[in-house]
Amino acid sequence: MLLIIFLAFIDRFLDYANANQFS
Repeated sequence: MLLIIFLAFIDRFLDYANANQFS
């Protein structure tokens, strides 16, 4: 169960970094 949260956190972090890159 914790792995799911960890993966979701990474996915959110990558999405934020990607949006910040093109900003």
